[in-house]
Amino acid sequence: MKNNKFYILLAPIIISAIFCAYSGNESYKKFTDLKDLNEKLYKQSLVFQTIKSVIQEHDTLIGKSQEDIKRLRDNTLKNTQKFINSIRKDDRTEIRNINKLKELLANLNQNDKFDELFYEFFQNINGEIDSDFKQDLDRDFPLIIKAYATTLSKIYNQLSLANNTKYYVKNIFINGPLFSINSNVRENIYSVKDSTPNLDMLPKSKLKENIYKDFNQFEANYQAKKIREDKAKIAFSEKLNIEDIILIKQYEDDKFILLLDSAINIKNELIELTKSEKISFGIKTFFEFLLCGLLILSLLGISARLKFLKVLIDKSKYISSYILSSKETSADNAISKLIKTYEDLKETYVKDSSFFQIKDRYILSVSKKLESINKEIFTSTAALKIETNNSKKQVFIDTIEKNANIMTSLYNNAKNISNVKKYSECNKTEIFDPQKSFEEILQANIVYSQSKKINFISYLDPSLTNELEGNLNSLKTAFNSIFLASLSMSLRHQNIIIAIKKVQKEFDRSGLCSVSFSIKNSSAAMSEKQISDIFSDDENSLNNDESEFYLKIAQIYLKNLESKLEINSFPSIGNEFKFVVIFKTTSNYKDFDIKCNHKLAFLQDANVAYNEAFKQTTKDLGLKVDMLTSTSPSITKNYDAIFLRNTNKQGQDIKNPLILKDPLTPLSITRLLCLGEADIMNKNLNDKPKILICDTNEIYIDITASGFSKFNCEVVGVCNKKDLKQAIKQGDFDLIFVGSKFFEAEKNSIQKNLDLIKTAIQNAKIPIILMLSNTSNIDGDSVKEYFNAYIKTPINSDELAQIFRKFLPNFGEIAIDESYLAKSENIILFKKSPMENKIFSSALGEFYNTLETTNSFDELLTKIKTKTYGIVLIDENVKDFNYEELTRVVDKIRQSQKADTRVLIFGAQERSEFSFVKVLAKNITKAELSATVREQIDSMGTSYAKSSYEFIKFNA
Repeated sequence: MKNNKFYILLAPIIISAIFCAYSGNESYKKFTDLKDLNEKLYKQSLVFQTIKSVIQEHDTLIGKSQEDIKRLRDNTLKNTQKFINSIRKDDRTEIRNINKLKELLANLNQNDKFDELFYEFFQNINGEIDSDFKQDLDRDFPLIIKAYATTLSKIYNQLSLANNTKYYVKNIFINGPLFSINSNVRENIYSVKDSTPNLDMLPKSKLKENIYKDFNQFEANYQAKKIREDKAKIAFSEKLNIEDIILIKQYEDDKFILLLDSAINIKNELIELTKSEKISFGIKTFFEFLLCGLLILSLLGISARLKFLKVLIDKSKYISSYILSSKETSADNAISKLIKTYEDLKETYVKDSSFFQIKDRYILSVSKKLESINKEIFTSTAALKIETNNSKKQVFIDTIEKNANIMTSLYNNAKNISNVKKYSECNKTEIFDPQKSFEEILQANIVYSQSKKINFISYLDPSLTNELEGNLNSLKTAFNSIFLASLSMSLRHQNIIIAIKKVQKEFDRSGLCSVSFSIKNSSAAMSEKQISDIFSDDENSLNNDESEFYLKIAQIYLKNLESKLEINSFPSIGNEFKFVVIFKTTSNYKDFDIKCNHKLAFLQDANVAYNEAFKQTTKDLGLKVDMLTSTSPSITKNYDAIFLRNTNKQGQDIKNPLILKDPLTPLSITRLLCLGEADIMNKNLNDKPKILICDTNEIYIDITASGFSKFNCEVVGVCNKKDLKQAIKQGDFDLIFVGSKFFEAEKNSIQKNLDLIKTAIQNAKIPIILMLSNTSNIDGDSVKEYFNAYIKTPINSDELAQIFRKFLPNFGEIAIDESYLAKSENIILFKKSPMENKIFSSALGEFYNTLETTNSFDELLTKIKTKTYGIVLIDENVKDFNYEELTRVVDKIRQSQKADTRVLIFGAQERSEFSFVKVLAKNITKAELSATVREQIDSMGTSYAKSSYEFIKFNA
């Protein structure tokens, strides 16, 4: 109740606002009244001006005046046209007046007819004017205007009487001196005792003096002619002679003109006065309404402020009571905390504001670039349409292609910018696994480097084994921004080398860990001015280069990490961007625990920097890996497994490869070792056997080789002894099949040729199988002592399978399983709410055509059972989530439908029971999520061995 007393302060403002509104309304009424009066006066002035000009022209035509008839006629026409233009076309009275006026103008030179028409015309129009004018006198006009209006109304009455008198005198003149008039006429004539209008109500002015002066002079002139005696004769019905009647008529005509001039002059004065008063009331109305509006705005502002103060008082009381409830907390400490919180919020706002200013300015520059490029493309396209010279056409095509590439780059840059998180979203600390988190950071940037064909080289220190605590989101944003800056500087096929190392190991004892992040590129070195502009706080120092934009953004987030960016420029080498971040270490320790007793090698890449990074990583992991430069079988067969980069095309013949995909990290190496451990221990189970076929001609070899096509094996065919010896020397074969034709050419050829084969294989225990055709003269049972087994041709698959099982037991079942895991790009997403579904759907925009969402766990299971999906994205915190049921359904579908379905779970709990399940971090970025889904889809269909039947004809 006490707080409501504040609102009493608003009462004076409310009263003032009401008063201003009322006063403004009254002023507005007066303004509109004056406006109407001014319009009427202007119209009346046109009427009187027209009447005066008509009378003057008539007097000249009948010889009463000697003025210039052309000038008078022009004046009459001008005034008449103005009067006609001013009337309302839908008013019958005004139209009638116009018709009368036209008739009057048509009879200007007909004296009697003119007088008759003029009398009727003036009586009508003057009566209407006077009647309408008297209604205006009832309005609330200023006194000065009322005085003028009242005086003008009296002159209208005098004009009407003068017009009557003129008409009656005209009748006396027409009927002669013996004409007698009735009492009404006589009274009208005699009533005009004094022709001077009453101007007493008008203020003293020159106009008033001139009117009195003119009328006094007028009366004096006619007094000498005994006008009063003649008028008295009319009044007392005395007979008049012609001269008396002419004098009276002349008197009335001149008086009428004089009254008309007075009315016109007073009317003009009144028009100016109403204009002035109208402007005055208009200004007054405007300011009164303006003041009313300002008072209302003030009222609203003060009301909102009082409401805010009321809430603030309530919260202050709550905070005060909360502080007082804790004996350990003092008011000073609480206020200090509040002040610090406010300062932190203010700092966050400043950084966010700076962030958006930089972002908006760059996006604006991108828009301008795109506009310029568009114009150039349109120009080139237009020129291309009309150009006939092929060389010039190619120039235009090259221009269009260049600009299209630039537009794509600008679009990608703008898309990357939109994915950059604002400062306030990254201001949180969390505990994370450095190996896993830093690998995800590297993985997120692989997508950008691949689109530009950049050679991505990375080194991640394996000694970072303890979990760290720090602001991971700010680190991701800063690192990604610096990477994008470095990428924007680089040309296609250039190097970007990333190194993440642990430094200052003495911090370990104090619970801190210092990590150095370095990104090097081999692009053109930055100038000193470019570097100084990046560190400048001046907004004008930011140009349109995207690299500078990204580096500006990175600095904002590095300040949040209490770190700073260092830029080193090396001419002819490139640029290095480096920063150091200090994290807290935790007691959680995750060692790699690699137990590998196998002989390993690495096939060196064409890129020396990549080789150095791999060598350093394996050394830090404690692995002994030999460096190879050749893929010769005589060398590679000495190793259990050989590492090679996935871009290395020299390793196609390696039987036991461990393919390294970018980015190179300790985890990527250990994963390959773990996945390949069973392969290394039992390499023959996953390796396909190598078969040698010997026969006398290529046709027989082709026919025989086709019998092996249903088996997972490699077949090499030879058709002469020379190729046989060379093939055995170069290849490591598991079985040798020899055609019977090979031994039928000469006597004792079986033993002789067998000795040749055994000498070539250096007496290795390789089974030799004889292939007997239906037309062969060799009996299979008779040659058992020479061969391990024999088989009839054409080869039967079941018999061949028995031979494989007998002689190659270590290879297991090598018959090709024609049912393989199918690849599907269909994706289904289930987050906690429809809104989150929309947000994550937008993050996966590139999969728009194959992405579906669901809003319940049961619906998700139903869809998975009825349609094949490649990726199932689900949040572990959704309602009714059942991990066991989900994996059971997916595993059953993978087996029954042979679908390579993967399950990606947003959550914190580790899940390693199934190879098709992967856990995603809850705070995964849009770019990281999109890259992960793309990686999973690209690797589909590889769950079963990729090996298959292969046939090679050997040529020495």
